[in-house]
Amino acid sequence: MASNPQNQSYMKTGVLLGLWWSSSVGSNVLLKKGLKALPQPLTASIFQLAVLIIVLRGYQLVGSFRPKPLRRRQWLLWICPLSTFKLVSSLSTQFSLAKVPLAYTHTVKATLPLFSVVFSWLLLGQTFSLRTLATLIPIVVGVIVASATELEFNVAGLLAALGSVMVAAGQTVFVKKVLKQRELDTLSLLLFTSEVAIIGILPVWWWADGSELVAGARGLSPAAMELWPEQQTALKWLAFAGLLNTVQTVSAFAYLNSVSPVSYSVANVSKRVLVILLAMVIFGREFKLANCVGIATTLTGVVLYNREKVLSGRSKLKYSDSDLPRDVRDVSVCMPMGSSSSSPESSTLAIQNDSNGTTRHRVPSTPGINRRPPSHPPSRGIIAL
Repeated sequence: MASNPQNQSYMKTGVLLGLWWSSSVGSNVLLKKGLKALPQPLTASIFQLAVLIIVLRGYQLVGSFRPKPLRRRQWLLWICPLSTFKLVSSLSTQFSLAKVPLAYTHTVKATLPLFSVVFSWLLLGQTFSLRTLATLIPIVVGVIVASATELEFNVAGLLAALGSVMVAAGQTVFVKKVLKQRELDTLSLLLFTSEVAIIGILPVWWWADGSELVAGARGLSPAAMELWPEQQTALKWLAFAGLLNTVQTVSAFAYLNSVSPVSYSVANVSKRVLVILLAMVIFGREFKLANCVGIATTLTGVVLYNREKVLSGRSKLKYSDSDLPRDVRDVSVCMPMGSSSSSPESSTLAIQNDSNGTTRHRVPSTPGINRRPPSHPPSRGIIAL
C-alpha cells in the first residue's frame, strides 16, 4: 500500500526540524566547551568558516549548486561589506561565549528585533505600528532583568553579544537590499562572503593564535607543547561545532523551504528556548527565579513581535509576489548560533540571529510579461550569513 504523500511530507518536515534543533544545540554546547578550554574566538571563527566553505564547495562539485559569477563592482559593493558584517558578528558572538554563560548570550541575542526595527527605520525608511513597537518593551525589560540577576555577569561579554546583534541587524537590512537586485542567490552569497571573511581573518589569526597552536602541534616550543594536549581536545570540539553549525544552516534552509514563514518563525523561537534551557542544564547553572523570569520575558516579547509582524504583513497584502524569486519573497536571517554563529547563528548566512521574523517585499504583477525563473536553485531566505 502506497504511503500517503501528505504523511511523507509531514515526516520529512519533522525530520528536518529535529535535525535543525539538535545540530543547533550541539554546535552551541560544543562551541562553549571549546571556548572554555581554549578561549580563542578567532580560532573558533576560522573553524566555522572553513567547514562551511568546504561543504558548499563539495555541494558544488556534485553538481547541485553553481555559484553565479560576479562583476568587480558586485564584489566591492556587496560581498566585501557583507563579509565584514559576517566576520564582526561571528567574532563578537565567540567573544561573548568565552566571557558569559551560553544561556545569557542567547538571551541578549534575542534583542535582534529591537535593532532590526531601528535599522529598518534609519536605512529603509520603514515604519512600524504602535503594537509592533510595544512588543519591544518586554524584550528590553527581560534582558535588563536577566543582566541584573546574572551570576556570571561580565560587561565585556554583554557588550560583545549586543555588538553581534547590532551587526546582524544591519546585515539583515543590507542583505534584503542585495537580494532585491535579483542578481545573486543566497547560497552564492553565503559562500562568497565566507571565503572573503576567512581570507581577511587568516593573517590576524596567525599572528594572534595560529603560530602558537602550530608550534605546540609540531613541538617547536616547550611551553606550547605543555598546553597542546588540552588545546588539541578543545580544537576537536571547535571543529565538530563548526560541522554541526553547517548542518544547522543547511537543515534550516531545507526546513524553511518546507513550511510557511510563520511556522519557521515559531520554530526558530522554540529552538532558542531549547538552547537556553539545555545550556542551563548541561553546564549546571543555578536556576535563579529572577533570572528565569528575565529570560522568559524576553522570549515572550520575541513571540509577540513575530506575531505582530505576521498580522501586519497580512493586513498590508496588496500585491502578488509570484514574479519575485523566492530569495526576495521571504528573507529570514538568523545568526548562527555558533557564529554567531552560527553564525551561522549566522549566518550568520547566517546567518546567527534569528528571531527577527519575516519581511516581505512585494511588487505589482505586470500582465503580459513572462519573467524567467532564477537560474539558481530556489531558496526562501538566508539562514546565516
